[in-house]
Formats: sequence, structure tokens, C-alpha cells
Amino acid sequence: LNLALAAKLGMSVGNVQALVNCILFVFVIAFGRCYIGFGTLANMFVVGYSLDFFSRLWAKVLPEGLFDSMAVRVVVLFPAITIFVVAAAVYMVAEIGTAPYDAIPLILAKSQSRIPFRAVRIGYDFFVILLGLMFGARIGAVTILMALTLGPVITVVGSRLHDFFER
Repeated sequence: LNLALAAKLGMSVGNVQALVNCILFVFVIAFGRCYIGFGTLANMFVVGYSLDFFSRLWAKVLPEGLFDSMAVRVVVLFPAITIFVVAAAVYMVAEIGTAPYDAIPLILAKSQSRIPFRAVRIGYDFFVILLGLMFGARIGAVTILMALTLGPVITVVGSRLHDFFER
């Protein structure tokens, strides 16, 4: 969604991410203040601007067309997803503040007890994918895979880390 909005609006991904997070933050302030902390602000601004910075850096440092090869993409994909999911679970369990995007499904799941977080997160991620499609996003297999697995994996990794930190 943020990539599609950035292309549509002619803005950097960092600026779009910050803007979208500020909009989502209003919802978090209203319904989930317990999820706000240093990690919230860091996530709201550092992630998008880091993407901008490292995209420019890698464009200068890495050989052009490096990621055109499917083999290279696959080799990079699995460690990147693993690091991303574990990092997401760690920062959520550490309770240092949750990004507005991540806080909203937590708020929705907490507001009712019938639907578990993992299902709420999957539905939420697919809703955002649909929004992205409306703005011209290109959706690939990894996007669908992430939407289907991120909620359940964060739940499992998060509960294991929570148990570990409680000891």
C-alpha cells in the first residue's frame, strides 16, 4: 500500500509511511493507548526513512540488476522473512510500543474475544492488500504468503518469547 501510494503521490516511501502511520496513530490514541511507547514512534518514522536510505545506498553499492535473478531473490527472501518475523515478535513482546499498523489488529482482537489475533491479523493484512490494489500496487506471491502467515507466526514466536522473558 505504501509503495503504491508513494508512486501515485510522487512522494518518498518514508514520507508516505510517516503520513499513513500518523493517520493510523489517531485510531491507536483513541482505542489502544497501552500500545504506545518509544517503539511506536521509532516504527512510525524510522522504518520508512530507513527504506529510503538503504534503497539509495544499495542502488549505489550493489551491482545493477542483482535482484533480477529469481535465485538471488529466493536466497535473500528466506533469511529476510525470518529476521523480519522474529524482530516483529520481539518488539511486540518487549512492550516498548507497537507501530500503529501492528497495533490496530491487536486492538481489534482485544475488543472482542471470539476471533483470535492471528485471524484478525490475516483479515487486516488482506484488507490492506485490497487497498493497495485499489491504488495500483503490484501484489506477488510473497505478499499473499506474508498476509497468511505473519499473524500466526507472530503469535507463536511471541508466545514463546513471552514465556522465555517471564522466566
